Amino acid sequence: MKSVASTLTSEEVIAQLKAEIARMAENLSVLQQQVDWFKRQLFGRKSEKQIIDNPHQPLLDGFQIDNKTVVPAPETVVKAHQRQSPRKGSDDAINETGLRFDASVPQKIITLPAAELTGPHADQY
Repeated sequence: MKSVASTLTSEEVIAQLKAEIARMAENLSVLQQQVDWFKRQLFGRKSEKQIIDNPHQPLLDGFQIDNKTVVPAPETVVKAHQRQSPRKGSDDAINETGLRFDASVPQKIITLPAAELTGPHADQY
């Protein structure tokens, strides 16, 4: 580089140095923006906590812009009541789910023989 710099005039060297300084300043600006972005991602507010200022959103009634006072909601009186426990089942229910399998329910017995127990080798099963 010294041989090239020695053949150039001082104005040309100054112009090259200024161009290199401008390029480095631009590169520094890009890198600084990246560092700032990473800092916001790592140390910034979480997305759930961000306060998004939307000037087109109407204000809620009772709130002031400077957040000095908030009008509380009017109190309402609710009548006290007691809950009833769910019924355990009717008296004529045989099991917990309320199904009744007694003599009044028609029954049909279906016998299905096992395929392994039929045939010439059934005794080996």
